[in-house]
Amino acid sequence: MWSCGGRARAVRGSINGGAINGRVAIGALVVMLVVMGCGDAMGQAVGHSTAAQHQPVSMASLLAILTDAKVETPSRTQAAKQLFALDDVTDAELVSVLDQAMLDEPSSMGPISQAIAGLVQSPPVNLGPVLLDAVAHGDESDLDDIAAALGRYAGGTLLWQMESIAIDSQAPSLQRRAAIAGLGYRPTKAVASVLMRLADPPAGERQADAIRQAALQVLVQMTGRIDLGEDLGLWRQWWNQHRNLRDEQWLTRMVENVARRTAALEARQRHMVDRLISAQRSLYRTTPDEHRPGLLEHFLEDAIPDVRAQAVELAHRRLGDGVSPTPMFEAALLSHLNDESPMVVERVVLLLRDLKNESAADDVAARLRMGHETRLGVLRAYLQMMARLPRRGAVEPMIDLLTEPGLRSEAAAALAAAIEAGLLDGETDAGTMTELTSQVRGLLPELVGHTASVTPNVTAGVTAGVTADLTAGVATTQPSAAGGDPASSGTDSAILTLPATTPTKPIAPTPPAPPTPPAPSVIKLLGLIGDEADWVQIGTWLDDDDPSVKAAAAQVWARSTRSLVPLAERAGDPTIGPIVIAAAAERGREAKTMLALTRFRPNQSQAIMAWERALVQMADRVPAATVLQANEQLADLGDNNLREQLVSLAIDRAGDSDGVATDSVGLAEASRLMVDLLLARAELRLAAGEQTSALTDLQSDSIQRGPLTLEQRIRTAAATLAARMALGDFAAAFDYAQTQLAASPGNEQLAERLGVVLIKAANQQLVAQQQDRARQIAEAVRMLFAGKIPVRVAEGLMAVEQGIAKTGATPQAVKSITVDDEPGSGESPLTPAAQP
Repeated sequence: MWSCGGRARAVRGSINGGAINGRVAIGALVVMLVVMGCGDAMGQAVGHSTAAQHQPVSMASLLAILTDAKVETPSRTQAAKQLFALDDVTDAELVSVLDQAMLDEPSSMGPISQAIAGLVQSPPVNLGPVLLDAVAHGDESDLDDIAAALGRYAGGTLLWQMESIAIDSQAPSLQRRAAIAGLGYRPTKAVASVLMRLADPPAGERQADAIRQAALQVLVQMTGRIDLGEDLGLWRQWWNQHRNLRDEQWLTRMVENVARRTAALEARQRHMVDRLISAQRSLYRTTPDEHRPGLLEHFLEDAIPDVRAQAVELAHRRLGDGVSPTPMFEAALLSHLNDESPMVVERVVLLLRDLKNESAADDVAARLRMGHETRLGVLRAYLQMMARLPRRGAVEPMIDLLTEPGLRSEAAAALAAAIEAGLLDGETDAGTMTELTSQVRGLLPELVGHTASVTPNVTAGVTAGVTADLTAGVATTQPSAAGGDPASSGTDSAILTLPATTPTKPIAPTPPAPPTPPAPSVIKLLGLIGDEADWVQIGTWLDDDDPSVKAAAAQVWARSTRSLVPLAERAGDPTIGPIVIAAAAERGREAKTMLALTRFRPNQSQAIMAWERALVQMADRVPAATVLQANEQLADLGDNNLREQLVSLAIDRAGDSDGVATDSVGLAEASRLMVDLLLARAELRLAAGEQTSALTDLQSDSIQRGPLTLEQRIRTAAATLAARMALGDFAAAFDYAQTQLAASPGNEQLAERLGVVLIKAANQQLVAQQQDRARQIAEAVRMLFAGKIPVRVAEGLMAVEQGIAKTGATPQAVKSITVDDEPGSGESPLTPAAQP
């Protein structure tokens, strides 16, 4: 049975023998090794690699890694790249140590070649010949990497050396093929001529087949003519058609052909990568949970960006399920902040953000300060991290990024988070705040034009609402801390573009572009830094046609300490309603706010519960008079439970504040309000059939001690009589009615209200088919008023008596008897429940 190392060599050999991209091959190798049970060995190698990356950066330590055949290739390549980046090493010294490294350990040639091919700057000139000489002692598996490195020299003096070696039949085969591949990076007619000659070597040459195949392969890569394959006859025809082209024609033809071939190869590679990703997902799903962290660590170190990105995505999903990454994986994530793939960097940053990794936040803030990053998607991820983990050092670059439309929303959200976190001190950072305010206001011309048309008095109403506080004296313009703005996500890796220059001679006038809708985070930021004029602008957005703009303005307003009246007046708007209800529950204390909310009862059950909670919370803050008004406005809704709850809260507050008022006017007003509250609750309880509780309120000290207004006396008498009638104590009820009438002779309003109560009680007895009871009540009414029956009571009494006369028939309800001046609407709350 093969060992893990043997399997790895076998798999690598099979891949190198095919037409599979090198990075795809590495990814496939990892999957196959894991599947075949080499997890432990791979884990050790990855651990060695990670440890190697954290060794001190010195020439000796880097060379030790580079020349250690036991270290994984990516780590050795990284060591080679760091050698090229050393500032205190001359090119001559670097060429010397790399030459010795390739002599001491030929396997280091591949990592060195990969580092050369990936250099941003030009590689040392003298290293090309050294590498070309060392090829003869290299490994077949490094051929492609060496060719790519030699290609960096194909436009220099090394070109003629590669050509000489390519045509030298006595040179080692590997060296010749490397030189041929290097020539392919210089797609000129002269190189094509050499390749055509090598594709048809003299008969009997010992390396003929290998050289022919190498030359034809480079011709395919250089020209893009994959359709010609290895048919030498077709290549001759092609050469005869192209050998006499002018240089510019030749170059155009090569570019077109290569572009077509590149597109086909990219499509094929995308297909292969997709299949690899799918296979890895299947592998992950079938792997026991305890082994998944190790598998993700392998994926994260893969050479293919898509595989690394998938590792981060899967780790993010695990975090969503409550499973945090291992410390080793989180440490590896930090190293991938330097990943060459923007897609990987974006996902890494967002995962570290959700892990609340403070070190990563410091790193990202430093990167923003340096300003080297230009990839839009990466910058967006940086800003999203700053919105969650704000840093003072990132504020100035984020202010600059406000001008980039593709980043404006994220930059505004991050700046708002910094302000809310208290990272900007009003005095110390006055200059920064001034710059930020200026920057945001500079955006307003294009945003203000987006505002929907509003009625002329909207702005005035909003301005008035800013300082209106009818009850608690709230008149402030400074916003309070607000919640975070949902951050957006994406993997856009576009490069930031410079502003376009204005044409000096436009062909035709260009119509103005439609205004950009203000991002919610920009509206929030304006609320945090703006003055009164800015708040007027935010107020106009409360009526915007765009629901997202309207919602953002409402949320900013609700989270501030400004009056909620402008929002409450728009509570019927489905966008604003939920926002103002939540804000009212938290801090609503104005009379106008509560009274406006009572006019906009939601339709959904869950929203109704939130609306009721908000009113209950406000009832504990607003004056008792406001609760009484709200109670009257809610009468049409028929929700007596809510009304009783509101009134009870006001009664409790008024009871707790007894004795607070010191002047006679204050005491009198407090006493009057308490009586009105108790009467309102008694009437609500009576309507709910809770006669005993109603009598408790009616017999309270506040009502009994008085003094009562005429209206309060009438309401008290009518409610008390209704309660006693409902309890069935008719004799005591009539005695009470007689006492009240005797105490107020000539009071027609009192007489009518008491008569109405009695007639309604008789009518209910008829409905319950209790004709005898109804007759007793009717006779008692005639005796009670002694021939001086009020007109409306007399009409009701006649209807009752007619019903009694119709034995067995249900009399019609006495609709003519209503009490229009009672609290509520429709049926009077004094109507007692029918008694069987």
